[in-house]
Amino acid sequence: MAKSKNRPACLSARDRASFAFPTIKDRVPIIVCKIIDLLYRHRSVYPDTDSIKQAIELMSKLRYEIATDKPFSNIEDGREDCSVWNEYKDKMGVRTDQGELLAPSWFQTSWLYAECYAYRRLWEAMGSTTNPKYRSLDFFEIQKQESFCGSWTSIKALIQTVEGIHKSNPKDSGSMAKNFLNLLKVSLWGNKCDLSISSGVATSFQGDPTLQVGALQPNLIVDHSRAVWDHLSANQGGIVDIILDNVGFELVSDLALADYLVSTGLAKKVRIRAKNQPWFVSDAMAHDIKWTINAMETGGDIAQNEEKTTEGKVKATDSTALRWRQFLESGLWEVSEDNFWTYPHFYGEMKEKDPTLYQSLSEAQLLIFKGDLNYRKLVGDLNWDPTTSFEESLLGFHPAPLVTLRTLKADVVTSLDAGQAEELTLKDPKWMINGSWAVIKFCSRIDLI
Repeated sequence: MAKSKNRPACLSARDRASFAFPTIKDRVPIIVCKIIDLLYRHRSVYPDTDSIKQAIELMSKLRYEIATDKPFSNIEDGREDCSVWNEYKDKMGVRTDQGELLAPSWFQTSWLYAECYAYRRLWEAMGSTTNPKYRSLDFFEIQKQESFCGSWTSIKALIQTVEGIHKSNPKDSGSMAKNFLNLLKVSLWGNKCDLSISSGVATSFQGDPTLQVGALQPNLIVDHSRAVWDHLSANQGGIVDIILDNVGFELVSDLALADYLVSTGLAKKVRIRAKNQPWFVSDAMAHDIKWTINAMETGGDIAQNEEKTTEGKVKATDSTALRWRQFLESGLWEVSEDNFWTYPHFYGEMKEKDPTLYQSLSEAQLLIFKGDLNYRKLVGDLNWDPTTSFEESLLGFHPAPLVTLRTLKADVVTSLDAGQAEELTLKDPKWMINGSWAVIKFCSRIDLI
């Protein structure tokens, strides 16, 4: 990929000291193995075992290609985005002195591209089976649902807080800022529950999340939450977009924030933007939102020894689920699966590659980007100096005011103070990759050159 004069290099697994190297060497292959194992163990539930066997064989081939650093091949499952991926492969190739175009390979190209390509190849494995039924199979579904169930205690605690806000009048001007900031930070720290960072092992958020926000405040190394509140409170009644990351507790925390936005009138509509295919293990798709609301309604059935009402439903969560259904039916919440979120491009390329989506985003009063992958795509996954301004690192992407809520799980970050990165390294040498540190970074609309 061409690099501008002042643009740093892409993070890449060729750098053995980076987190990209163990990700491509170990974490991604382990994730592939777990999917193969799940498909094999649950093969009895699929009527066409030959197609599942075919998918497993293609996934095993992918694992071998990663281990041996094979060059990337074209995506050939006939889906509408094939040309996008194949054109990007050619763009990322290297031209030899003899004019031959060499395809990128796992350890020699951009980390962001390689990791995204791995998930698209998994989707290709399902799309290439002889049975078209399996083209839409979410092979991460079991792991996603286990993540939700493992966080059930924390989910209930959060929903009790949400219901308490509704009972005490969510529009009370004296408490609106406090409630908003609390829910914003719960949504931020919910991002700790990421199955791709744990190589597909079910993770959960433990304890009452609303009580942990204060304790985690010292680990919030950039905190522009007050600026986000000032922006929304001064521009109430617009559209707010939430670009989702993970399912489980994090998705519930995102929906709790969306609930507060429309219930208070801070937003007239919340557009919830999900992935259109299984992605990075636990990334949310539209069907995950539906499943989550259903599970909240019958929550006692997914956890043992839960206290139920006489109607067999868990207290609080069922009424919340009903309200969320009404938000969806009325159009106060709108869910979409935009193709671009699962393209290999960083977001600075969106205006050219998907101008329709860029224009749609420009209608929003605020864009809320959740999680580490969205952050990496915002800043191009480049080896930025940590003191680089967030505005510069956005690489021209700025359709509307935006905020990123991210726990750090990749060795890229911008907008830190001079010396701050060095101080954090002394406190925690793995602060950039272990998910224990976070940023809330707000950027108002600016004119970019």
